[in-house]
Amino acid sequence: MSLSSLPIWRDDTLVFVRERSAGAYGTASYFTSVVLFDFLPLRVLPPLFFTITTYWMVGFNRMAGRWLQNLLVLVLTSMCATAMNMRTSATSAFCTATVLRYSAAAMNMCTSATRHSVLRTVLVLTNMCAAAMNMSIGAAFPSVALANMAGSLLVLMNAIYAFEAIVIAEFHGAEGFRFTAFHEPGVPDDQVPHIDVNGDQVLQTFGFAITEHAYWYNVCMLLVFTVFYLTSTYILLRCQGR
Repeated sequence: MSLSSLPIWRDDTLVFVRERSAGAYGTASYFTSVVLFDFLPLRVLPPLFFTITTYWMVGFNRMAGRWLQNLLVLVLTSMCATAMNMRTSATSAFCTATVLRYSAAAMNMCTSATRHSVLRTVLVLTNMCAAAMNMSIGAAFPSVALANMAGSLLVLMNAIYAFEAIVIAEFHGAEGFRFTAFHEPGVPDDQVPHIDVNGDQVLQTFGFAITEHAYWYNVCMLLVFTVFYLTSTYILLRCQGR
C-alpha cells in the first residue's frame, strides 16, 4: 500500500512551487497537511482493520498485549515505507525542477514516470528482500568478509527491524512449538522424531533476540527511519524552486 505515495510530490511539483511563490501557503503547512491526510486514513486504519479481522483467525500469540505489539509494528512499517517512498518522490521532483533549468533532454530523462516508478518499486522490493536475507546471511555468502559487509549494509534497511520486531512479538514467551526430524511422508505423527520447544528457543535457533528490550529497540529504529525520511523530504521540498 505504501507504493500509492510514490507520485505525491512529483505530480504536484509545479502547482506547489507556484502557489508557494504566490504566498498561498508555506512549505511546512503544505507538508504537514499532505503527510497527515496520507498517514492517518491510508497507513493507520488499514493495518488496524487487518489485524482486527485476521490476527485471531490465524491463531497468532494470544498473550496479553501481543496483539497491540503486532499492530504497532504493522502501523510503523507502513508509515516508514510510505515516508521512504515520499522521500524518493521528493528527490525525483527536486531533480526534475533542477534540470528543468538546463536542458530539455535532461528534463525528459529525469521526468519519465515509468523510470521513476520502476526505480521506486525496486527500492521497496530490495528493502523487503533484505529482511528475509538477514535470517540466512551466513549461508548466502561464501566468505565471512562478504557476509560481514552485507550485514553492515542490511542495517540501513528498515524492513529488517520490522521483521525482527514482529517475530519477537509472536514467539517471545510463547509455548507449544515442535521441531521435527526429516521423515518419509505417511509416517504417523506419534512416530516422528521430534523435540518440543518454546518460543524463546525458536528465536534463538534463528538468531533473534529473546528480550522485550530487543522488540522496543526495533520499534525505535522504525521511528528513527520514519523521522529521517520525513525530515529529508521536508528539506527537499523547502529547497525546491528556490
